[in-house]
Amino acid sequence: MKRIVIVVLMMTSILSTYSKESFVSGVITLEAKSEKKNDIKKGALFVILRKQGVKRGPPVAVLKIDNPKFPTSFSISKENIMIKGTEFVGPFWIKAKFVPDGNPLGEGQLLGELSPANGVQSNSKNLKVILKKK
Repeated sequence: MKRIVIVVLMMTSILSTYSKESFVSGVITLEAKSEKKNDIKKGALFVILRKQGVKRGPPVAVLKIDNPKFPTSFSISKENIMIKGTEFVGPFWIKAKFVPDGNPLGEGQLLGELSPANGVQSNSKNLKVILKKK
């Protein structure tokens, strides 16, 4: 009987871990010397999440924030996944770019990256990405 209870508790713990919403969240700020907050009036901020070590191909998830006011908060979850069926499991690296014309393929006016040695883990919060002038 004890074994059955232990197995049920273990399975419950595993299932609750996978059923929780995975996310990555934080704030994006401007480097002090990059731009004045008032100079950025129109454009789009793209927050791009890739598997750590992967530089090419589609990202895991992308969040677009139109006409951001800096500093701006972000939260990326499985709702932002690019390809259906992709798992939202780290480690990740994060790239942020502000594009005045809003074109995701355009040249970023301001760029920032967060790629610690161990990557950004799922459910990480209070992350800070600093955008710098290109």
